[in-house]
Parts: sequence; C-alpha cells; structure tokens
Amino acid sequence: LVAPGVTELTLADNSVQGIPVRIDAPSLFVADHFPWPNPATDLSELSFSYRLSRASEGSGVIKVFNLLGDVVVENSIYYDANPAVPNDGLLPGMNTIPWGTLGGGGVSLSSGVYIYQITVYDEGSTGPDSQVTGKFAITR
Repeated sequence: LVAPGVTELTLADNSVQGIPVRIDAPSLFVADHFPWPNPATDLSELSFSYRLSRASEGSGVIKVFNLLGDVVVENSIYYDANPAVPNDGLLPGMNTIPWGTLGGGGVSLSSGVYIYQITVYDEGSTGPDSQVTGKFAITR
C-alpha cells in the first residue's frame, strides 16, 4: 500500500500507478440461531441465541408467529451499554435474548408450535441485512 486506501499497480510498460482501493466492511449476518430450551414449558425461561458476524450500530428484531402467521411477540434487540442512549447497536459473536413464553399483553402462549424470525439491520441500511427463521414448541 502506498497510502491508506491506495495500492500500487505496475503496468506493462513498467510504469507504476496508484490505484484507489475500496474495502467494504464485511456483511452483517446472523448464524447459529436457536431457541433454548426447545420445547419450552411453563417452568422454563425461553431464550433466543444467535451469532452475529460483526458489530453494528444498527438494530434487530425477533418476531414470534403462530402457525396462522399472526405475530404474537415482537421484541427489539440491541446492546444497551448506556441507558441514556436507546440503541447502542449490535454486538458481534454469540448473543442471548431472554424471553420467557409470554405473548402480547403478558399472556402465556398456549401449547403448540411457533415460528421465530430474527432480523438484523445494519446502520443506514434500507432493508434487512440478514433474516433467519426457525421453529420451537411450547408444552404445557
């Protein structure tokens, strides 16, 4: 590198030219996602775990759907290091979000199979950068 963001290129006539090089940040994606325990019971505290590829000042959301496709839970996910700042961003590596088994209004979800969706948005993105889905069961 000649300077940050510039690399040297030797041309066929042996002249050297500086070429600007743009290096984009690695993509933001979710991997290794799972709810735990699965199946969940009345006595269990259900958590969603996922691995995030890199830190981001963006945000995310976990949605839980019943088998009719209705959203029964929607929770924002972000790292909150400073309570004065509502969204400090997303942390890289393994993350766990405790949830329990309560739906909207604090009512326990009934026994059955549910679909979850984890979506992350990078800072300034116009759409989701990564979205994964899975299923879990609740037994009462």
